[in-house]
Amino acid sequence: MANEIQPGSRVVRVPARRDPANSGPAASTMTPKEIVGIIRRHIFMIVVFTILGTCAGVGSWFLVKTYFPKYTSIGAIEVLPPIDVDPTKIGGPQPNPDLFYQFRSTKAFRFRDQGFLQDLLLDDDIREMKWFKKYTTTADKVEYLADNLRGSAARDRSHIVVSMKTSSPKEAKETVDEAIGLFLAKERKAAGDDSGAKLEATRAQHKKIQGEFDALERDLKGMRDTTNTSLGQKTYRDYLDDTLANLEQVENELTTEIGETNENIIILTRRKNRGDYDEIVKERVEQDQLARNMRLRVDTLEVELKRLKSSFGDDHNRVKETAKALDEQKTALMKWQAKIGALFVDAQLAFEMEQLSRLQAKLVTQKAQVQSARNTYRDVSRLRADYETIVVRRDAKRAELEEMNSFIEKLSIVKANIITLSKVKIGLSPREPLEMSSPKLLIFLPGGFLLGFMIGIGLAFAVELLNDLLRSPSEVIKHMRAPLLGTICHRSEDRTVKRLNLYHVVREAPYSIMSEAYRQFRTSLTLSGSGTSHKTLLVTSGNPGDGKTTVAVNTAYTFVADGKRVLLIDTNFRKPATTVLFERRKSDGTELEHPDFGLSNYLMDQCSKDSVIRSSELDGFDIIDSGPLPLNPSELLASDKMIELIKTVRQQYDYVIIDGPPLLVSEAKILASEVDGTILVFNAEQTKRGAAQRALRELKEVNANVLGTILVGVKSMKGGYFHEKYDTYNRYQKVKPKLTS
Repeated sequence: MANEIQPGSRVVRVPARRDPANSGPAASTMTPKEIVGIIRRHIFMIVVFTILGTCAGVGSWFLVKTYFPKYTSIGAIEVLPPIDVDPTKIGGPQPNPDLFYQFRSTKAFRFRDQGFLQDLLLDDDIREMKWFKKYTTTADKVEYLADNLRGSAARDRSHIVVSMKTSSPKEAKETVDEAIGLFLAKERKAAGDDSGAKLEATRAQHKKIQGEFDALERDLKGMRDTTNTSLGQKTYRDYLDDTLANLEQVENELTTEIGETNENIIILTRRKNRGDYDEIVKERVEQDQLARNMRLRVDTLEVELKRLKSSFGDDHNRVKETAKALDEQKTALMKWQAKIGALFVDAQLAFEMEQLSRLQAKLVTQKAQVQSARNTYRDVSRLRADYETIVVRRDAKRAELEEMNSFIEKLSIVKANIITLSKVKIGLSPREPLEMSSPKLLIFLPGGFLLGFMIGIGLAFAVELLNDLLRSPSEVIKHMRAPLLGTICHRSEDRTVKRLNLYHVVREAPYSIMSEAYRQFRTSLTLSGSGTSHKTLLVTSGNPGDGKTTVAVNTAYTFVADGKRVLLIDTNFRKPATTVLFERRKSDGTELEHPDFGLSNYLMDQCSKDSVIRSSELDGFDIIDSGPLPLNPSELLASDKMIELIKTVRQQYDYVIIDGPPLLVSEAKILASEVDGTILVFNAEQTKRGAAQRALRELKEVNANVLGTILVGVKSMKGGYFHEKYDTYNRYQKVKPKLTS
């Protein structure tokens, strides 16, 4: 029958692309409320693992305590400040705390040195211990010591704390004893060797400086022996200074005197030539007897001349003769005075010349003496400077010798005190421990508790994160690029629908939570767009069994309850449902009426449209069954008759709800491209995230107008929104209104 008429093929109509309300999935971050919800849902598992972890911790503590106990013995080494203290003085400078701590840390590092640990293994007492015999190779023994022997510098105290952890208290104490003893021995030996080498080097340097000092003493003695001057006395140099100064003063005086003599000679020569005599010469002329007589004669003649002139007048012969005699006498006097003056001046010149010769000779001698004194002074000064230089060097060497003698003395004292030299000594002798150091119940008990708690938390989140089902509306919103229009609770959440057929839950239990969820879905659907643009609706899902037929039928019921005329079309040729949900019977309800007539019959022109539309038991609710399975369901649904049918019924009904096949088959995509809007159904118990995203992507590829999605079978989870919502709805339904009379 199905092969009698085959519809012609056509090109599928592709409507314009219409984006959904939300353009992308929400961020995948987890909110604090979701985290709390996960913990509440898996609290039993978390508590169980926490208890198991606590028990495991206590059990581990008991086993380790019984079979692997550890005892720790502790000793201490006191470290002296790393400052060279003068043993001859009391007290000293305080060390820098940071440098002192670094010094102690450097000392403590020896306990981790492999060579030190190997030397410790050579001790006879160590070789008799149980832990030593437990290991066969030296590397294992060294590793055991490195793991259990500790030497650490205390921060606030001047000590190195040495500890050893073994299974025997006695061996722990003896190991610390041997380690401290070996450490002190090595430190003291190294310090003694360093001090001895330093002392020997200092003595050798002292011997060298002593030789240099003796050589300088010999040089000074040789200089004193080879000179007549007293180089070591400062007064001799003062004497030379005074002598040279006196000689230079005499030379200067002679030079001055010679100058004066030359000047006198010049003056005398000039006066002799002019006949001009000084008072001394004149005095000498006046003292001459002949000159006196001649002056007396002149005075007598002048008196006589005056007498004669007064007696006889000027023209008298006797007056004239007397005047003539007076002139002659004066001339003779003047000649005699000039002669005497010349003789006296010549005598003075001769004296001055002789004096000049004598002074010049004396000056030459004096200059020779001055030059000799200067040469002597220069030689003595040079010799004295060399002498003083050597004396300074000798004194410096003497000071070095004294300092080195003091240093050698201090080194000898320090070397005798090996504790001060090595900077380490016993601070605290180790004792045999009385209590175990490990295991500690205070560590194992909280550790087991935390470990179990963390495992429980980890498994809880692993279960949640590894479960890729779309179990809650938040997961749909987070991972899907389509709006969520409604959520339908699981049967177990609503006690009123546990024994009802879920296909008719809105009709049979209108006051149930599930019915209210369908009505909320209807409201969201009608408000998601314009009232006339969403009249033909396709309900489909990614996989069969997701609940698309249940959603389609109950959605139709909600529209009918709202007073709308609704047509339900079953297009799932492979698995029809309406013939079972809405059986066709006669008026008396006994016999099926044309059971083969359905959508496929109409699409193959085997009947008319009116023949396939039948009414249900509800007014305003009609149904078109799928009919028998054709050989070419895709071609039939893509035919012009299907488009014409949709256009026709769209004018006759308020809503046309098409129960389509799942997206596993191609018919669903064809129908999605022919209706006003598509609703994608997800099942919280079986729809996986990847399958849902693939289904939505396939609808987008054919430019289907996906109005939104609906999640069915949602169970309330602890810490979730629906748990509170369902409880609130149940309490609300129990409230009975009071009737007033």
